[in-house]
This record gives sequence, structure tokens and C-alpha cells, in this order.
Amino acid sequence: MTESDGIVADAAAGSDYIKLRKDAQFSERDLRVLEAHEGWVHVGTTLNGQRQPFCTFLAKGTPSTTITQEGLALLVEILAGASHPVRLRRVTDRVHAIALAESGAHFVEVFDALCARGRTREEAYATTVRVFRGSTPDQSPFTKDLAYHKGFVSIYSFMQIAVRRGRVDRIPLLFCGKLTLEDVGTLSDLVDQGLVAPPLYLPPPVADLNGLAAWLAYGNFLNRLDLAQVEADYTRLLA
Repeated sequence: MTESDGIVADAAAGSDYIKLRKDAQFSERDLRVLEAHEGWVHVGTTLNGQRQPFCTFLAKGTPSTTITQEGLALLVEILAGASHPVRLRRVTDRVHAIALAESGAHFVEVFDALCARGRTREEAYATTVRVFRGSTPDQSPFTKDLAYHKGFVSIYSFMQIAVRRGRVDRIPLLFCGKLTLEDVGTLSDLVDQGLVAPPLYLPPPVADLNGLAAWLAYGNFLNRLDLAQVEADYTRLLA
């Protein structure tokens, strides 16, 4: 990890390193999130792309790969047990702020709305700056943060269906490099032909495919439960 004065976010991944904003402060749990998100996913997929024998372009992310990359990184944070409610609230706040800005709210209105949601002035300001970066205070927001939730839902759904269909072997292919979820079928064929190398670096929760498959299989089952009935059954326990 290296310190930097030139980034807006608290941290950013390079080709084989992670930059931390010089004036940012991190808890031990924050560093675990960065390890999983920036290190295991963003740096890991770059390194896997760099070692490709032919398809070396997989080392370079394009705008089309952002949704898959950020969704994968957010999911790995959770699978690793590194994420926490404040972290997820922060990600959700960004989506809320983008929605306000897209509806015409300017910088101060977005800031005030976040404060009204119970955020500190420092938290609200940091989120608003992130959403309006590269823009003027009353123009369109920077919408990259929408990729986190959209990518999370897409990747999680893909993994569940892969387990349901007995194709858990397709999941590690998401880490071959910088790619989109839609590329996985083609990548599988290229791996079989020896034109794409399987990923060498995998996050621990994904490297253990048996454990991941068991977790996802139970997830499939739990998603079918009637939570309204379960909540009614447990009301007295949680009063």
C-alpha cells in the first residue's frame, strides 16, 4: 500500500498496489474491507489478466467491466466477513444521493438530505463530493456508484444459478481478468482451448468452491422462505 494526495476516494487500486488517501483514517475493519475489495478483486483480477498467454487485454479494465468489477468486489467483502453495516450504509447513501441529483437536486440539497438521514456533516459532505466529482454543483452526478449494487445483484444471482445447475466451475472464471459477466460463457470455451489461463489468484472465499457452493445452496433455499410468516413467529422473541 502507498499514500497519495491525488485521489478523491479513500483508496484506489493500481496494477499491483493499493493507494490510500494521505489524510484518510482507517479502522482495522476498514483495512480488511480494502484488502478484500481493492486487493483480492481489483488487484487480483489485474494480476490474473497480466499473466494471460494471449488475451493480455484482460489486464485492462474498460467502462463496460465496471459493473462486474465493483459488484464482485462488494460481494467478496461480504463473503469474507469483512464488510459491516456502516460500510453498506455508506454505499447505499451514494445511490440515494445519485437519485436525488438525477432528479435535479444541487450539491447543497443533496448534502442537506443526507444530514436529514442522520449522517454527520463530514459523512454527508464526503458522499456529496463523491457524487458530484467532475461536475458543477448543479449539474449531472457521477453515477459510477450505481455499479456496486447492480453488479452485486447480477453476480450473486449468477453464482446461485451456477450452483443450482451444477456449474460452480464457472464462478472462478470471473477472476480471469477485467471482464463482464456476459463474457463468462466465451471465457469458458477459451479456457478449454488453452487460450485463456484459469485465474491463479482467487479470494479465499471463492478459492474454496465447496464452501461457497454450500453457502449459495442454502441461500437458494432461504430465499424461498415466507419472511412475513417467520417474522410473525419470532415477534415475541424480538420485542
